[in-house]
Amino acid sequence: RNRNTFAFKNLLKMEKQKYESLLRKTKQEYMTNKILNSKNLNADTWKVITRDLGRNTKNRANISLRSNANLITDPNVIANQFNECFKGIPEQLAINFNNLNYSFKGKRIESSMFLHPTSEKEILK
Repeated sequence: RNRNTFAFKNLLKMEKQKYESLLRKTKQEYMTNKILNSKNLNADTWKVITRDLGRNTKNRANISLRSNANLITDPNVIANQFNECFKGIPEQLAINFNNLNYSFKGKRIESSMFLHPTSEKEILK
Protein backbone atom coordinates (compact mmCIF):
# COMPACT_ATOMS: atom_id res chain seq x y z
CA ARG A 1 0.00 0.00 0.00
CA ASN A 2 2.81 2.41 0.87
CA ARG A 3 4.50 1.71 -2.46
CA ASN A 4 1.25 2.50 -4.36
CA THR A 5 0.81 5.77 -2.48
CA PHE A 6 4.38 6.79 -3.28
CA ALA A 7 3.96 5.89 -6.96
CA PHE A 8 0.67 7.79 -7.11
CA LYS A 9 2.26 10.88 -5.56
CA ASN A 10 5.11 10.77 -8.09
CA LEU A 11 2.66 10.32 -10.96
CA LEU A 12 0.57 13.21 -9.67
CA LYS A 13 3.68 15.39 -9.35
CA MET A 14 4.80 14.60 -12.92
CA GLU A 15 1.33 15.29 -14.34
CA LYS A 16 1.16 18.59 -12.46
CA GLN A 17 4.54 19.62 -13.92
CA LYS A 18 3.34 18.69 -17.43
CA TYR A 19 0.13 20.66 -16.89
CA GLU A 20 1.96 23.76 -15.63
CA SER A 21 4.47 23.57 -18.49
CA LEU A 22 1.69 23.25 -21.08
CA LEU A 23 -0.23 26.10 -19.42
CA ARG A 24 2.84 28.40 -19.55
CA LYS A 25 3.52 27.49 -23.18
CA THR A 26 -0.10 28.01 -24.21
CA LYS A 27 -0.28 31.32 -22.38
CA GLN A 28 2.95 32.50 -24.02
CA GLU A 29 1.67 31.51 -27.48
CA TYR A 30 -1.63 33.30 -26.83
CA MET A 31 0.09 36.49 -25.70
CA THR A 32 2.54 36.42 -28.61
CA ASN A 33 -0.28 35.85 -31.09
CA LYS A 34 -2.36 38.64 -29.55
CA ILE A 35 0.53 41.11 -29.78
CA LEU A 36 1.62 40.14 -33.30
CA ASN A 37 -1.93 40.40 -34.66
CA SER A 38 -2.66 43.76 -33.07
CA LYS A 39 -3.27 46.98 -34.95
CA ASN A 40 -1.50 49.14 -32.36
CA LEU A 41 1.55 47.16 -31.29
CA ASN A 42 2.67 49.41 -28.41
CA ALA A 43 -0.75 49.85 -26.83
CA ASP A 44 -1.69 46.19 -27.09
CA THR A 45 1.70 45.08 -25.75
CA TRP A 46 1.20 47.21 -22.64
CA LYS A 47 -2.37 45.93 -22.24
CA VAL A 48 -1.11 42.35 -22.29
CA ILE A 49 1.68 43.14 -19.82
CA THR A 50 -0.56 44.95 -17.33
CA ARG A 51 -3.23 42.24 -17.59
CA ASP A 52 -0.60 39.55 -17.06
CA LEU A 53 0.78 41.35 -14.01
CA GLY A 54 -2.71 41.83 -12.59
CA ARG A 55 -2.56 45.61 -12.77
CA ASN A 56 -5.72 46.09 -14.80
CA THR A 57 -7.72 47.30 -11.83
CA LYS A 58 -7.84 51.05 -11.54
CA ASN A 59 -7.44 52.68 -8.18
CA ARG A 60 -10.52 54.80 -7.68
CA ALA A 61 -9.59 56.17 -4.27
CA ASN A 62 -11.48 59.23 -3.16
CA ILE A 63 -9.06 62.11 -3.12
CA SER A 64 -9.52 65.59 -1.79
CA LEU A 65 -7.57 68.80 -2.00
CA ARG A 66 -7.67 71.82 0.25
CA SER A 67 -7.29 75.02 -1.73
CA ASN A 68 -7.28 78.11 0.47
CA ALA A 69 -10.20 77.37 2.81
CA ASN A 70 -12.14 75.14 0.38
CA LEU A 71 -12.15 71.35 0.38
CA ILE A 72 -12.32 70.06 -3.20
CA THR A 73 -13.43 66.47 -3.89
CA ASP A 74 -14.32 66.57 -7.60
CA PRO A 75 -11.44 64.83 -9.49
CA ASN A 76 -11.81 67.15 -12.51
CA VAL A 77 -11.58 70.28 -10.36
CA ILE A 78 -8.56 68.82 -8.54
CA ALA A 79 -6.86 68.08 -11.88
CA ASN A 80 -7.54 71.64 -13.02
CA GLN A 81 -6.08 73.00 -9.77
CA PHE A 82 -2.87 71.05 -10.37
CA ASN A 83 -2.77 72.25 -13.98
CA GLU A 84 -3.14 75.86 -12.86
CA CYS A 85 -0.37 75.39 -10.32
CA PHE A 86 2.12 73.80 -12.69
CA LYS A 87 1.39 75.75 -15.86
CA GLY A 88 2.96 78.92 -14.42
CA ILE A 89 6.30 77.29 -13.65
CA PRO A 90 7.76 77.55 -17.20
CA GLU A 91 6.76 81.22 -17.38
CA GLN A 92 8.51 81.94 -14.07
CA LEU A 93 11.62 80.09 -15.24
CA ALA A 94 11.58 82.02 -18.52
CA ILE A 95 11.55 85.32 -16.62
CA ASN A 96 14.70 84.24 -14.76
CA PHE A 97 16.44 83.23 -17.99
CA ASN A 98 15.57 86.45 -19.83
CA ASN A 99 18.15 88.28 -17.75
CA LEU A 100 20.98 86.11 -19.06
CA ASN A 101 22.97 87.45 -21.97
CA TYR A 102 24.26 84.96 -24.49
CA SER A 103 26.24 85.95 -27.51
CA PHE A 104 26.88 83.69 -30.44
CA LYS A 105 29.95 84.07 -32.57
CA GLY A 106 29.13 85.13 -36.08
CA LYS A 107 26.25 84.10 -38.24
CA ARG A 108 24.50 80.86 -37.28
CA ILE A 109 24.66 78.11 -39.84
CA GLU A 110 22.01 75.44 -39.25
CA SER A 111 23.87 72.62 -40.99
CA SER A 112 27.16 72.88 -39.11
CA MET A 113 28.43 72.43 -35.59
CA PHE A 114 31.37 74.10 -33.86
CA LEU A 115 33.23 72.57 -30.94
CA HIS A 116 35.58 74.32 -28.55
CA PRO A 117 38.42 72.59 -26.70
CA THR A 118 37.47 71.29 -23.27
CA SER A 119 39.14 69.56 -20.37
CA GLU A 120 38.35 66.38 -18.49
CA LYS A 121 37.43 68.44 -15.40
CA GLU A 122 34.88 70.46 -17.37
CA ILE A 123 33.23 67.29 -18.67
CA LEU A 124 33.02 65.76 -15.20
CA LYS A 125 31.27 68.84 -13.75
